Amino acid sequence: MCIRDSRDTANLREQVAFEWYDTDGECHDHFFDFVVDHTDDKRIGYAVRPLARTGGTFGDTMPRIAKQARASGRFHDVRLLTDKMLNPIELANAWLLHGVRDPEPLVDDAAAKVLSDMVGIETLQCLSDRVGHGGQGFRALVRFIRSHHLCPVQHEKIDLPTQVFKRKQIQ
Repeated sequence: MCIRDSRDTANLREQVAFEWYDTDGECHDHFFDFVVDHTDDKRIGYAVRPLARTGGTFGDTMPRIAKQARASGRFHDVRLLTDKMLNPIELANAWLLHGVRDPEPLVDDAAAKVLSDMVGIETLQCLSDRVGHGGQGFRALVRFIRSHHLCPVQHEKIDLPTQVFKRKQIQ
């Protein structure tokens, strides 16, 4: 969720197969947990594992798979993500952004009108008060963060006191 909602993610696909060859020349399938096409046209394959499960057979074969994936030209890079790499703020925000993904047209339109007049930096609380609709108004504003129309000023857990600025106009 953290990577999917990143500004540099153009597309994300899950369980992408890649054929690789072991030291005996035998062909195997590896399934990248997800593959990200970035806005700079780079394609990155990701393997996701708990840190405790990165050794053993996986630790022995993954460097070989990564080397072959890069050499194939299908991937610019291969990366390993573990549970120890998760930023708690990014994870909390990713869950929030995921939770508001479904549009609420009436409230979203009200939020868009408030944001069209927005200048400078405002808190989500002040904007939410102007949007109205209680918690639905806050969720609409978070959807505009999700679509990168609004941006938090600081790297923090998104909440009512969060200060935001308008990154781009709403169409």
